[in-house]
Amino acid sequence: MKEEGLFRSDLYFRLDVISIFVPPLRERKADIPILARYFIQRFCDQLGVARKEIHPHAFDLLTSHNWPGNIRELENVLQYAVLVSPGPIINMEHILPKVPNGKKMPRRIKHLKSLRVIEQEMILLALEKYGVSFQGKKKAAAELGISLSSLYNKIKKLK
Repeated sequence: MKEEGLFRSDLYFRLDVISIFVPPLRERKADIPILARYFIQRFCDQLGVARKEIHPHAFDLLTSHNWPGNIRELENVLQYAVLVSPGPIINMEHILPKVPNGKKMPRRIKHLKSLRVIEQEMILLALEKYGVSFQGKKKAAAELGISLSSLYNKIKKLK
């Protein structure tokens, strides 16, 4: 700004005694848990509420965010989370509304595979890997952690 004439040179030289470079928060993700605990403790103390902990999944969300607003954005997100979390644990749902690019959990899961379909896929994969001979089925059952007779029953049941 000084070079563009938007900031007074004399003022710049009065202020420019020592330069300290602080990398953006996105480049120092290891600081996020320390800062998060600090902010949560500070806001709990300010509000006179019991100390809160942050769930590991919420920590994962915090560390995966890019933080374009740096520490002030993190501070605001955590202040909001302390205010809206009713219990002693801050969960993902207390953070998601304030993290704009966070992966939101769907309200309703549309294409959830049934256990039957998953079981069928696992059996098919094991049979493809080991074959459909007696020895192949024996190895597939062992890989699936079930007995050979259970495998036969499941094959019959799942058609």
